Amino acid sequence: MALYDVKRTDSPGPGEFVSGYVIAGGAAQARKAIAHLEGVTSTNVAAVRMDVAGGTKLLAAYWDERE
Repeated sequence: MALYDVKRTDSPGPGEFVSGYVIAGGAAQARKAIAHLEGVTSTNVAAVRMDVAGGTKLLAAYWDERE
């Protein structure tokens, strides 16, 4: 099992899936794991294996976007 960064390859609309992290046995399984999410089709997502054996990495960060 490996960690995959799964992202949309097109321009998502409001309320649609944009990106996420999936632990899976391969890129195809990672894409299938998010196939049920809003806006996802079989051709508009890419899964890239993350190298977790290296040094420390920031995987995700979120900001409060309120004014």
